[in-house]
Amino acid sequence: MQIKIGKVIQCLRKERNLTQEQLAKFIGVSTPAVSKWESGNSYPDIELLPLLADFFNVSIDKLLNYKIDLSEEEVMKIYKELESGFARIEIDLSTEEPKEEFRQDLESVKKLSNMYIEKYPKSYLLKLRICSLYQMYSYKFGKSELNDRVKETMNILEDIVRNTDDIQIKETALIILSNAYCMLEDYEKAELYLNMIHKSIGDTSVNLAMIYLKQNRLEEAEILLQNKLFSNVFNISMDCKGIINVYKNQYKELKKKLENRNFNKNAIEREMEYIKNKLLGYANLSLEIKKMLSEDKGAFFSMYMDYMELSLIFLFFNMKEEAKKALYSLKEILEKYPIHESLDVSQMRFFDKVESKNLYTFNIYTNLLIVLNDDSYNELREEPIFKDVIEKILDMEKMLKNKE
Repeated sequence: MQIKIGKVIQCLRKERNLTQEQLAKFIGVSTPAVSKWESGNSYPDIELLPLLADFFNVSIDKLLNYKIDLSEEEVMKIYKELESGFARIEIDLSTEEPKEEFRQDLESVKKLSNMYIEKYPKSYLLKLRICSLYQMYSYKFGKSELNDRVKETMNILEDIVRNTDDIQIKETALIILSNAYCMLEDYEKAELYLNMIHKSIGDTSVNLAMIYLKQNRLEEAEILLQNKLFSNVFNISMDCKGIINVYKNQYKELKKKLENRNFNKNAIEREMEYIKNKLLGYANLSLEIKKMLSEDKGAFFSMYMDYMELSLIFLFFNMKEEAKKALYSLKEILEKYPIHESLDVSQMRFFDKVESKNLYTFNIYTNLLIVLNDDSYNELREEPIFKDVIEKILDMEKMLKNKE
């Protein structure tokens, strides 16, 4: 068994906010000696172990067997346990608060999350996974508790950013932290944390694929490029949504100007029509790419969300009939490919080498119902298609619960 006492000493030292020099002075060794322990280049003499244990107020056994980190498999086991707990919590859509009969369950899963964080304070991957669950299921805490939970998550994330040596964990934490500040409408901090992420000079996957080709490692090249294409579909979708939001804000600003007689009405109306057409073009671009690549297996690319967002865009422009058509398409996707059923991405011709693992039992139906409860849908509420979509989602949510 590999002895990791140097790493243990480093963790215990950092927990107490001590420098290597301060620890060395207390133990009676040189600062370079402590540095060598922590880097694993040497070990402390056996006679120093009682002194170190006494200094850190731990047993010698703990000093030698201290649990620094969890394996990825151990983290995922805990993650799935907590995720299934959050997934069971039901929300009252009229109040957007947890249903009374599920409040105790919510408290239990929160306590369990905190217990794991306290038990494994140096498992930054576990902390990151728990924070991602808090963000994913933020609506399950209810409006009254949301801000407190967001702030709690931010404290954990800031601890990760300060202390982890793993770049991927750190930068993922920075992204979630930025999202949390956005939720609190502190956009300066949100931007600050995003700018802390290392910007890659370029994507090396195509270069790597070319190397594989030169070496006749054809399957490896195919797997690499298919996975890149698969992730790029989602990136294109997110970029289109971002551009759509830019144009929506521009359209709103022009609408305000239209009410001011100091501006040229015809010029503003022309600009509004131009922006409207561009916005609708980007909405359709994302959909058409997904349609073409999925070959009528739209559930793989979350196209139900695209159709829901498209219906909201049409309502934004008072295009009621088009909004209804988008809801028809949403209903059709839900009927063909229930969200709760396990989907194998490799069924798609263009992505037969892609493995996509579903790590959570996230109930997307509740999210769809929350969106449909928004005031934006008020003028469609009495339409048969709107009622049909609601009924379909409720039926499928019931099927999901029965499956559990």
